[in-house]
Amino acid sequence: FEREADRIGIKLLAKARLDTKAMAKFFARLAAVNQYNGSDIPEFMRTHPVTNSRIAEARNNATRFPKYNGSSSSDFYHFRARIRAYYEPDPQRSLAIFSEKLKQKKVRAAERRAAQYGIALVHLRLGNFGPAGKTVRRLRKQKPGELRYQLAQADIALAAGRSKSGMRLYQQIYNRNRSNYWVARRYAENLLAQQQQQRALNVLRLALKKNPRNPALNKLMAKAAGETGDLVQAHRAMAEYYIINGNLQEAINQLSIAEKKAQNDYYALAAIRARINEIKGNDTKEATEH
Repeated sequence: FEREADRIGIKLLAKARLDTKAMAKFFARLAAVNQYNGSDIPEFMRTHPVTNSRIAEARNNATRFPKYNGSSSSDFYHFRARIRAYYEPDPQRSLAIFSEKLKQKKVRAAERRAAQYGIALVHLRLGNFGPAGKTVRRLRKQKPGELRYQLAQADIALAAGRSKSGMRLYQQIYNRNRSNYWVARRYAENLLAQQQQQRALNVLRLALKKNPRNPALNKLMAKAAGETGDLVQAHRAMAEYYIINGNLQEAINQLSIAEKKAQNDYYALAAIRARINEIKGNDTKEATEH
């Protein structure tokens, strides 16, 4: 099964016009990590063993497909920079990596901007708001329409205590990008942090119409509704969060609480009971099939 999955994976890489040799390189990296960690678990006891034969087979499978000389996208460089900026245990190491990248001569413009973006985020993480803001302003001059730079500028303003300025930027960004899930989520989170629960509710209602099965949005809706005192909506939203995550029993518990609190609201009560019956019906059907 493992070997079959590898073969299918390489085929998918080829269809996506990505580097088919990358799988073997990734396996080699995993093998090195296991070696450094002193893993002495026998191969036959591992669920996903990375062996020399598996690496060799991945290399051989890669040769069956035409070579695609593609290059990484700007989004990839920026996502990688963001991960490195926020999740590298040593922020100074991240700064050193980004700075080294900027010193290199043969670097694509997108990769160079991503390194500067990473530097700004590391400074934001460290509380160095001056350098962070300066770097982002420089990036915005180069790419004024780049959404991630606009969001970074707003985040820096909020972190530096300039709440009015930061929220004004967020509102402008949201007004131009209402259909963008990430913008809606970040704007709602910051509205809640600024105790603007009703505005957060309005943003979340619109976002959930387009992304009804998004767990993060439902959890935020539960928080916003709870803080405005709409406990029926809070428990219903939390139930949806649990349904999406597969915890049907907890979802029914949340809906049962909502049912008790909605005794004077006929329409809400009918919707809650219908949802409970739907969950129980699906749960019974799955159990019967299995």
